[in-house]
Amino acid sequence: FRRVLFRSKELLRLDFSVGSVCNAKCITCNSGSSTTWAAEDHKFGKNKYKYSLKPGQDKDQITSIDVSKLEQVYFTGGEPFMSSRPVELLKHIQRTGDISQLQVQSNTNGSIKPNDELVDLWRQSKSVEIYFSIDAVGRAFNYIRNPLSWEEVEQNVNFVKSLGNNIHVKIAPVVFHF
Repeated sequence: FRRVLFRSKELLRLDFSVGSVCNAKCITCNSGSSTTWAAEDHKFGKNKYKYSLKPGQDKDQITSIDVSKLEQVYFTGGEPFMSSRPVELLKHIQRTGDISQLQVQSNTNGSIKPNDELVDLWRQSKSVEIYFSIDAVGRAFNYIRNPLSWEEVEQNVNFVKSLGNNIHVKIAPVVFHF
């Protein structure tokens, strides 16, 4: 968890990191935020260990959060759609809070199509903004976001766009300064 905003003693907004599990080696990233980069670094002796978040790790941490007044959650990664943690947290909110009043935001590299369970939870939410990390298209995208495929990402963007009126697609490019 990075940033938390409290009113009195109520949790209102939560930035929720799913960890560094990611399937890409984006040129804008590093092994601290991508297990694919960590594996590459490990292979060439740059880091002495490989880091990965094990499935179900910190599951109790989610259920210990009082989300009864939560208004907004923002998922970051790694790649949030590779993790079960967004679904786990949204289900916890559904059980103990008011998911119909929740604003959901998430970053994604776009390579993973959100699963049906996650989409169903989004549809129950007040609003959803999915920020796709897109810095270019076609071959340039494939280079920047190695080994992702622009065609696959484009299909996933169109899929998310088709999901409903409360689900919005946003583009979040990384701007380079040399």
